[in-house]
Amino acid sequence: MQSKTSWFKKEIFKQNFRQVGWISLIYMIILFFAVPLNIFMRFQRHDEYYGYFGESVFEYGVYVQLFSLFIAPVLMAMFILRYLHQKDSSDFIYSLPIKRDYFYWHQVVFGFIGLWLPVIINGLLVSFVYNIVDVQGSFNINDIGYWFVVSSIILFLTYSVSIVIGTMTGITIIQGIFSYIFLLLPFGFTLLFISNLNYFVIGLPESYLINDKITTYSPITNIVNLINSPEDASYSLVIYVILTILSFIVGLILYRNRPAEAATQAVAFHKLKYIFIYSFTFCFTLIGGIYFAIFHRSTSAIIFGYLIFSVIGYYITQMIIHKTWRVFNEWREYIYYLIGFSIILLLTIFDVTGYQNRIPETDQVESAFVVIDKYSFNENLDKYGDLEGFTTQVDIDRVREYHQQLINSNQMTEWYDYFYKDITILYRLKNGKEMVREYRSSDQLDHQKLLEEITQTQTYKKYTNEIFYVNPKDISQIRIVAYPTNSELTITNYKEIAEFVDLFKQDLLNTDHDSTPYSSTVEVHFNDNLNQYHQFYELSWNYKEVIKWLEDNDLLEQAMMTAEDVEKIIIATPDDLEEYYYYDEREYFSNILSESKKSIITDADQINQILTKVTYEDFEGDHLLVLYLKDTWYPYVIKIHKSQLPDEVINNLK
Repeated sequence: MQSKTSWFKKEIFKQNFRQVGWISLIYMIILFFAVPLNIFMRFQRHDEYYGYFGESVFEYGVYVQLFSLFIAPVLMAMFILRYLHQKDSSDFIYSLPIKRDYFYWHQVVFGFIGLWLPVIINGLLVSFVYNIVDVQGSFNINDIGYWFVVSSIILFLTYSVSIVIGTMTGITIIQGIFSYIFLLLPFGFTLLFISNLNYFVIGLPESYLINDKITTYSPITNIVNLINSPEDASYSLVIYVILTILSFIVGLILYRNRPAEAATQAVAFHKLKYIFIYSFTFCFTLIGGIYFAIFHRSTSAIIFGYLIFSVIGYYITQMIIHKTWRVFNEWREYIYYLIGFSIILLLTIFDVTGYQNRIPETDQVESAFVVIDKYSFNENLDKYGDLEGFTTQVDIDRVREYHQQLINSNQMTEWYDYFYKDITILYRLKNGKEMVREYRSSDQLDHQKLLEEITQTQTYKKYTNEIFYVNPKDISQIRIVAYPTNSELTITNYKEIAEFVDLFKQDLLNTDHDSTPYSSTVEVHFNDNLNQYHQFYELSWNYKEVIKWLEDNDLLEQAMMTAEDVEKIIIATPDDLEEYYYYDEREYFSNILSESKKSIITDADQINQILTKVTYEDFEGDHLLVLYLKDTWYPYVIKIHKSQLPDEVINNLK
């Protein structure tokens, strides 16, 4: 009768236990001190530490947990495959009458169990602590389960990637280093590529392409999202499970075909050497472009950075492969790389695809947006979904005209200027696609007149002001703080909130300027169950409907600064408008500035006229407006132009 060969190899198991068992033991001890023991000790104290308890199991010893979560699996893979990187051990293992597939899975499963056991044991201990200690609602049994699942999946993904790298190299230290490089590669390469492309392609929407989603490309950068947003983690976790399975399969295929003589070689497969050389050199080249752009944002400096760092990156790969620094005669592959990179760079600079000048036709556009504040716009998109942009033919043509002006006026020298503001053009096309461009625009350019026309439309004001998407029923209170008096008004009555919001929307749509030197701040607070941040707006004297409503309800003096708060106003015309900076302001305007250079206003009607008429600070102005409050000793000084003042005040100026 034929005997059955067991899959389990006892002697190999013992050898593995001696070689990597310590990793599992140390990881278990680290987790024990960081999680279950930490939780138990914290909840045994009821002093000043109360209130700092985490709302997730990950928040207990979070840095220790995360550090060990990515260190332990790489160490396990490095030591479990260490025999592949030692010639004697490799030759011995390959000489055994054991199929490569069996031995591969034997090693992989041993490391798999060695990593999982510490998580299982500590998960059970956390559950035990949860049942014997009052955790004050800090976390529940579902949070423990989530911690267990996420920890397990991240461990196995990291472990599987390191296994793949281990089969591709013959040097253990390279396996460790390149395990982390591969884990970060999707995130890092995307960031490098888009950032460098942005230096040469005018209109490239860098901030649109590099957003929060890019952090999900790597488990190392995505772990924070997994901890903070469990409700959004399902998709990432499923992808990680699939990638883990695929990695183990790829590792098996590589292991089957791995040359026996690959031990001690940096790259185990000959064909992979060229992939390694060119990909590593390319990434290093992109790093050089960013490095030189930081210090000198010019095209020539960036190209010079490409050249220097490509040489450095190329010879680093040669030193790794040949395991010596004497590789400077290995230059042929670099010439091939330089030619290829130069062709790509020239094609990008000369825009052979027409990307930079592409504007969709009006009949292709469903809606269009011009965005100045990208952060707020994206926040509104995330909260309220689809926003209503410009949809009429006239409005879309205006956006297209402005887009063409931006294309005509933008140069790379302007693109590098930090003093230019960002403008985003977003088209939603009828075929379901989106077209996005970003530019930097100067306030001095002629096309700002067209931008002002766009920003004063009701459509623009609606999609850029979140208040138009808010249901008054969701608002708990509206708090108005006057500047500079700091008087406050709080509205909590639902009817008054609804009236205020409705009138505020009307004023936003009908008012050109939403801010004055003496505007009040409007804080919109939401019901606690919405878990939403406060919204902030400016309330100025230009908001006629809201001001009238406040007057009718005897609330104006609480919400806005009025003549009742002002002691006096001085309109000053010193020879040097900056002179007062060198003196105590109260002393300067009271005693140093000659009487012929100032007009003092104390009449309440004239003060109210000034507060309502001076709607902005003119930094090129020829007068100083000096305002004194009744309850403060120091003045508030702004520059204005004489024409901003009421006629009655102008007629009485000295």
